[in-house]
Amino acid sequence: DLAKKKGFASYGAYQEDLAKKKGFASYGAYQEDLVGRRQQQAETKGLSDLIKKRLKEMGKNQSWLAEEMDVSRQVVSLYIRRKAIPNRVLLRKLFVALNVNHQTLDDLLE
Repeated sequence: DLAKKKGFASYGAYQEDLAKKKGFASYGAYQEDLVGRRQQQAETKGLSDLIKKRLKEMGKNQSWLAEEMDVSRQVVSLYIRRKAIPNRVLLRKLFVALNVNHQTLDDLLE
């Protein structure tokens, strides 16, 4: 067993040590962080897919959307590449520009 080879009494002790080395107070805190990251990944994928789909359906491009939202094209690109999530104000502008009925990212995922 890997944990015992590394000098730990149990696999749980090994997990706790790894979590602490990553800067977490406990393995439980590390697991909570992972769950949050997975949720964010689902949100960003859903948002990215929605933007690409609606732009294609509308015959529009990222520059048009950026202008509609009053942001740079680079910001829209960040949303599409799943590198950023818009704040509530920008999310609302995004949904209005793309003519979708969603109010929040949670609506998008349902």
